[in-house]
Amino acid sequence: MNELKQLPPGWKEITVKDISLKISYGYTASSTRNDTGIKFLRITDIQDYKVDWDAVPFCEIDEDDVAKFLLKKGDIVFARTGATVGKSFLISGAIPKSVFASYLIRIELSQYVDPKYLFYFFQSAEYWSQIGIKSMGIGQPNVNANTLSNISLPLSSLIEQQEIVEKIEALFTKLNRSEDVLKQIDSKIQIYKQSILNSVFNEKLNDSLQKWETKPLDKVCSKIQDGSHFSPPIQHRDYAKGRFLYITSKNIRNNFIDLSDVTYVDKKFHESIYSRCNPEFGDVLLTKDGANTGNVTLNSIKDPFSMLSSVCLLKPNRDIIDQSFLKYYIQSPQGYRRLTGKMTGTAIKRIILKRIKETLIAYPSIHQQKAIVQDIEYRLTIAEKLQKTIKHTIEAIGATKHGLLKKAFMGELIVNMIESESTLDLLALINAEKEAFKRNADETFSNKIQKRKPMADKTIIQVLESTKKPMDARDVWLQSKHKNNIEDFYSALKSVQSKINSVKKGTQSLLSLKK
Repeated sequence: MNELKQLPPGWKEITVKDISLKISYGYTASSTRNDTGIKFLRITDIQDYKVDWDAVPFCEIDEDDVAKFLLKKGDIVFARTGATVGKSFLISGAIPKSVFASYLIRIELSQYVDPKYLFYFFQSAEYWSQIGIKSMGIGQPNVNANTLSNISLPLSSLIEQQEIVEKIEALFTKLNRSEDVLKQIDSKIQIYKQSILNSVFNEKLNDSLQKWETKPLDKVCSKIQDGSHFSPPIQHRDYAKGRFLYITSKNIRNNFIDLSDVTYVDKKFHESIYSRCNPEFGDVLLTKDGANTGNVTLNSIKDPFSMLSSVCLLKPNRDIIDQSFLKYYIQSPQGYRRLTGKMTGTAIKRIILKRIKETLIAYPSIHQQKAIVQDIEYRLTIAEKLQKTIKHTIEAIGATKHGLLKKAFMGELIVNMIESESTLDLLALINAEKEAFKRNADETFSNKIQKRKPMADKTIIQVLESTKKPMDARDVWLQSKHKNNIEDFYSALKSVQSKINSVKKGTQSLLSLKK
C-alpha cells in the first residue's frame, strides 16, 4: 500500500479478507422478464453507482439456493469482467428480493466495519492502483475473488470509520451538486448547438429556405461511393513504407477523424479500393453502418487512404455545394431525418447507398452557403469553448474527490481519536464474528443434508426424475444413495451417461435427463 505509509496512531493496515465474512461469486442463470419473485442483478444493471430496480429482470432459482445468493443491506458487489470491471455497488435502503449474477463478486462484511467506509475506499486512486486495471493496458481485464480479497487498506475504529464517512459524504454532496449543475448546462448547450443548425435548415424557422434550390445529393456530388466490401487479407498495426491507412466506421466521429485505433493495409489491397473510392482532403466522410451510423466529418487527412464499406465518401461539386454546408446539413435534425428516415438520437444500424444518393438537400448560392457556414461555426465555436471549460471543471471535481479520499484514508479528514477502541480489539471482534459465521454456515449445510436424507436411497436417474429443471451435479450426489461415497457416485454416473445431458455453467455442472 504505497500511498498509505503514514497511518494515524491506532490504525492498522489490513486486507479486505480480514474484515469480510464471505467473498463469493454470483448465481449462474438466464434472466427473464417473467415475474418469478426474485430479481436478478447483473453488471449491466449498475450504472454510475446506481441501480434502477424497476428495470432489473428476474430469474428462475431453486428455493434452496435463494438464501445463498440473496442480497442484503450492506453487501458490496463488484463487476469482475466487462467494460465496468472493478467498479462496485453498495446495497443500501429497501430493495426487492434479489440475487446477484455470476459476473459479480459479493463481499459480506463484518458488522464492525461500516460498509460505506469500504465502499468509498473502493473509489479511491489507491484501490484502482492496487487492482491494476488502469495499468494493464487492455480493454477488458478480469478481477477475481482472490485479487479482491488481497486488496490492502487502512482500518480505523468503527467510530472513526463512521466519522470519516460522514465527512466524505458532506463534501461529496457539495461537489456532486456542482457537477450536476455543470452537466445540466452542458446538456442545454448541446440543445443550443442543435438549434443553431435547426434555425438554418428548418423551413418553419427560415423563410428563405423556400427560395433555395432542392436536389438529390447525387446531383450535387460528383461521387458518392462506399469503401471496400471485403475485409483486407492482412491488416498491420504499425505503419511502414508501402502501407496505407485503413479507415472504418469506428474512426469517423462528428467533426473529426479518430486515429487512436487504426490499422494499415498493403499497397495491392489499397489500390483495388482507391481506384473507385478515392477520399481527398476536404471531402465529406459519412458513417453508413455500425454503432456510429450517421456520424459525419470532413476529411482532414492529406495522404491517400483506404476505407471499409461502413464509410461513405461524398465528393461535393464545389461550384454548387460547400463541403462544410453539406456536413452541417447532414448533422441537422432535418438532414439527419431525411438521410436515415429516423429522428436525431434514434439508434440505427445502416443507411444504404441508394438512400444517401436520393436524399434531398436545399441550398442557396455558394456565396450564401459560405456566409451561413461562417455564422454557424462562429456560434458553435463559442458553445464548444463553454463545453470544453465545463469538461475541464468536471475533471477537476473528479480530481478533488480523489484527493479527498486519499486524505480520508490517511486520517487527515478527522481528528484522530487516540482513546477510541484499538483496531486490534476490533479485529478480535471481527475474527470471532467470522468464526460464528462459519459455524452457522456449516450447521446450515448439515441441516440441508439432513433434510435430504429421506431421498438418499434414490438412484441418479430417480433423483433427476424428481425435478423438471437441470440440477447441480453436487446436489444430485447429495440426494442420491451414493452420497457417502463420491467414487461410487461417479461410477454410477458414468454407467448412465448415455441417458443424461451435462452442461457446464461457470463452476456448476448441470445434469438433466435426455428427452
